[in-house]
Amino acid sequence: MKRIELTSEEFKSFLTLFNTSYESIIYYKHDTVYKIFRRAKDPNNEYAKYDETVLENKRKKIVLLNEMNLDQYFLKPQELVYIDGEFRGYTMDFASLDTLGDMMFKKRKDKIKYLKEARQLITKAHDKGIILGDVNPHNFIFKDDFLALGDLDNSTISSYKTDVFNHNISGKYLYYHPLDKDLDIFLFNVMTVSLLTKIAPSYILMTPNYKIKGRKLSCIHNHLLNFTDKNYKNQEILDILDDKTKRLL
Repeated sequence: MKRIELTSEEFKSFLTLFNTSYESIIYYKHDTVYKIFRRAKDPNNEYAKYDETVLENKRKKIVLLNEMNLDQYFLKPQELVYIDGEFRGYTMDFASLDTLGDMMFKKRKDKIKYLKEARQLITKAHDKGIILGDVNPHNFIFKDDFLALGDLDNSTISSYKTDVFNHNISGKYLYYHPLDKDLDIFLFNVMTVSLLTKIAPSYILMTPNYKIKGRKLSCIHNHLLNFTDKNYKNQEILDILDDKTKRLL
């Protein structure tokens, strides 16, 4: 995999697209996106937890992703980025600044259309042996007139595990839920309910379990049940969900 050698001084001319307090900074220059990870030793960021061990795991995972046969529906890592001689991130082709997360207040029929696309993307990822772990709407990025999956470096691939823990909706579950396909589907359902009902994911996840007609329903299934009942079990909405979830409704 090719690598780019840069200096800290050179990065001052790059445009910042997105800045997270925990994980990374996204830069842009010449139609290329640079994802630069924050280091644990960064004196300006007490929350950054990417030490050398985690960064090396990242690097190996990114190389593996680069070597995989991924189509246009995946924002594949292109080059490793080294700053002042240290591995710090990778590049990918620019798609757009628009994500599924921007659909919160759009028409329901449009949200349903793209949620179906997102569900198909998760299946595509699973078919490639990729467990996403970090399923949130901002990782589904509009590319031309379709959605593509980004932030693949946070996935579980082969022996390389996800390293995202506490800065997204999946965080609290990664400690005790197996990193498997069911976790991705559960988090997709959280995302679906959030986008369709405009209820914040954190509120959905804090909702206690319920028993309805003798069945113990998780917080997510309770919200889905209430939502689909109010909408007369709208078939378009049910078509988004996987069979296992639909059987509980």
